[in-house]
Amino acid sequence: MARQRFRRSPLLCGLLALTAPALTLGAQGLQASPAGANTASTSDVSAAAAFNPKQVDSAVLGWEGDRDAVLAHRDGSFDIRAGKRIRVGFGIYNEPEQLQWTNVGGYLPALRTTFERDNSTVSITNFADRVRSGGEDYVAVYSRVSVYNHDTVPHTLDPQPSPELLPLTSASTTVAPGETVHHDYVIATDKFLSNRGVCAFGAGCEAEDMNLSGGALQNSNKVGFTGYGLVEGLTKSGAAVSLTVKDVPAAGRYAVSLRYANAKGGDGQHTTRTASVTTGGRSTQITLPPTANWNTWTTASTEVELSAGDNALTVGCADGDSCNINLDNLAMVPVGAAHPTPVAIWLPDEDLVELGGYSKHFAHMKSYWNARLSGLAQVDLPDERLVNAYKSGYITTQIVKDGDNLNVGENGYDRLYDHDLIGILVSLLNQGDLTHAKDYLLTLTSGQFPDAIYKHSWPWALYLMKTGDTEFVAEHFATIRKNARAIETSRTGVNGIMQQSYGIDATGYWTVDNESALLGLLSYRSLAEELGEDAEAAWAADQYDSLLESVNTTLSSTIAASGTDTIPCAMDKPNSANRCSNVNDANWASSFLFGRWTWDGYLFDGEQHGPLIDLLDSTYEKGFADLQGLPAHTFGGYPGVSTSYNAGYGSAALRGSKYRSEGIYGYQYMITNAQSGPFSWWEGIRTVGTTNWGPGNHATAGTGSSPHIWGQANATKVLLDSLLAERSTGQVVVGRGVPTEWLRAGETVRVSNYPIADGGRMGATITTRGTKVTLRLTGDAPKGGALFSLPFFQDNIASASAGTVDRAAGTVTLPAGTKQVTVTLTGAPEFRELGQLDLDAYCLSTGNTGGAAGIQSCVDSHGEAALADLDEACAYAYPYDASVFARKEHADEQDSVTCQVS
Repeated sequence: MARQRFRRSPLLCGLLALTAPALTLGAQGLQASPAGANTASTSDVSAAAAFNPKQVDSAVLGWEGDRDAVLAHRDGSFDIRAGKRIRVGFGIYNEPEQLQWTNVGGYLPALRTTFERDNSTVSITNFADRVRSGGEDYVAVYSRVSVYNHDTVPHTLDPQPSPELLPLTSASTTVAPGETVHHDYVIATDKFLSNRGVCAFGAGCEAEDMNLSGGALQNSNKVGFTGYGLVEGLTKSGAAVSLTVKDVPAAGRYAVSLRYANAKGGDGQHTTRTASVTTGGRSTQITLPPTANWNTWTTASTEVELSAGDNALTVGCADGDSCNINLDNLAMVPVGAAHPTPVAIWLPDEDLVELGGYSKHFAHMKSYWNARLSGLAQVDLPDERLVNAYKSGYITTQIVKDGDNLNVGENGYDRLYDHDLIGILVSLLNQGDLTHAKDYLLTLTSGQFPDAIYKHSWPWALYLMKTGDTEFVAEHFATIRKNARAIETSRTGVNGIMQQSYGIDATGYWTVDNESALLGLLSYRSLAEELGEDAEAAWAADQYDSLLESVNTTLSSTIAASGTDTIPCAMDKPNSANRCSNVNDANWASSFLFGRWTWDGYLFDGEQHGPLIDLLDSTYEKGFADLQGLPAHTFGGYPGVSTSYNAGYGSAALRGSKYRSEGIYGYQYMITNAQSGPFSWWEGIRTVGTTNWGPGNHATAGTGSSPHIWGQANATKVLLDSLLAERSTGQVVVGRGVPTEWLRAGETVRVSNYPIADGGRMGATITTRGTKVTLRLTGDAPKGGALFSLPFFQDNIASASAGTVDRAAGTVTLPAGTKQVTVTLTGAPEFRELGQLDLDAYCLSTGNTGGAAGIQSCVDSHGEAALADLDEACAYAYPYDASVFARKEHADEQDSVTCQVS
């Protein structure tokens, strides 16, 4: 659309409703399609199925910073965008009753589908690698179909690859008993842009390959475009597509030809539009008649003067232009010449095949991603699924980003969104990914949602705290100051609260906006103090105190009038009278995540008091109690069962007392019950159920995009914050959200290489034996010491070997330089039994066709026994209980394994 089509607010997916029938065992025809979008639908996901990246079971394969990652599906097929818009796959997939779909190694971006067919085990593995040929960089997906015959007679099983897949091997399709045969393939799926903003004279050039500014953005939400997509956002003065026209043969008058669409715009008009073409300091207006709809394209041209050689040229919206168009491609040609169609240049098949085989490229892919992960904070947890989700989430974020643009999705939201970007960037900084931090900071934008303006200083302040790089931050202080100062002028609500917004997809005075402004003021104060901008720091402190008083006054009045003891979504209305009246609408917790002040304001040493703190636990309690027909540890949907933000909604609980482990519990819920691909989730998860993908439940209808990187960023941040979190004072909070279930003998909670102030890195290890809990700190010492604060410590500390104990709060304050403390508890953790573990069912659901062997092993299709992850088996046996673990009572009895929780 030509109007500025903002994504839904962070908190609702209703504008992009993706629907699918409920999944049943063996059912394959699941799609998720935005309302009104032109997307293919299909009831067949075989190799010949239609291109449909909106299918419910969707994950991504690609490379860091590529443009259009492929969308992979559980049958081993994948959709190639990048101008091809085709689906490729393997006909050997026969809609089995059960399959497994996993990341190789638990976390690598190599997706493996495994199933049984004809007494044989079939696996389809796909991964992407960056390849180079002819001076250009491409992305290629490598595939391996492996067939293991566990029968006593030969079987012939043809992979039946799509014709576009190039064979790398020529193995027999007949497999002898006890043998395994591999069939390898490759296909080019994407191309890195080596010459952005350059268009040769006489050639058709994709608008999305040019330099975009002023709100102009790439999208692929229409059909009929050429290349990778189209440019939208040409709606207001300053929005532009700029480029260098190369090799103009001689000075003279030439035609600028545009291929565009012009339907009903955001202003409600469907009429002839104008835009401006500027070159050589002169602007020429071009007239753009309407087209039938946004999927109908036509061309128009105007004449301009060009010099011989290279010329800078801009197509955009000047003052007085009506714009509201989408631009597909453009060309500079002789007057009267036809509009040339851009020519896609792909790596020739023969060159791709010569670049090496599957194993070579798998080794390169694995080495690359492990090297990228090595620079992050490392986690070692009792639930290995969370460790793998943490690693996979980082890799997926790198694949979804385009260049340095931290986009939100691939099959939706494939662009920058201002408040999403802030959350994604903060999560990366928190993980210690500082390599591209400067580049990311320079992509920060605003103008879509006001909370992004209010929180603009947050990532800057966090970057400054972690790096000490005052020079870079000072260089951009004017922009930071401008956004911070906008908070004061935006306080137009009653009592001086923040202005109305459409923050949660309805107009109102939303609590989330006020919390965002409070956090923005605290982070700006911290940043200004570090830069020596004393006057600005004082202004921020005064504004903070004033706004907090306004917030407390307004909320207290609203709460008193409603007779509740909970924090409303809106500052001036109880939830019964605002858009949160649907108790299953996850927006009841919106301020707990997107406002950020409750927890992150504490990390920035803000004075915190009033209803937002006092009613924190009671709001969580009532919100969970009011949910109808939903299990524990989900916050609801938009509407639906859950969201990609489910873990993140537990962030504010770290500031409270009763629900401090809810971020981790919510993440475990997502993994066990709601994945749409291996460690991928739709933004909105409408329904979940059993599928032929085991173990666990999975999304059966979703909205937004899958994966959804803002949701992933929030899950990653709350996981790390629950383990280690640094305050602006230099103090590090340890274990604030660690589940009590992890405080059992033999378990370790460990974080290493965690980034702290001024480029430091530290680690922390927590172990438990009976009533003794020991913390060991390694690496650089946090300058403000540490606060050891496990949820189970509350009113339960008998003594500590170091530091100062606050028994009521359940904290041990350790001075700087302390390396170890042992806390003696009044009472050890106690656990309750949920029931016995059916290990056989778990083994079968994970593809171990021989079922269980004894009390702790599964037998695979080779007849070999291997130790099972009994804790994971319990997690899937009791999917709605959090941090379930296994306990063996008698080593010689299979039914002696029980599943327990605290």
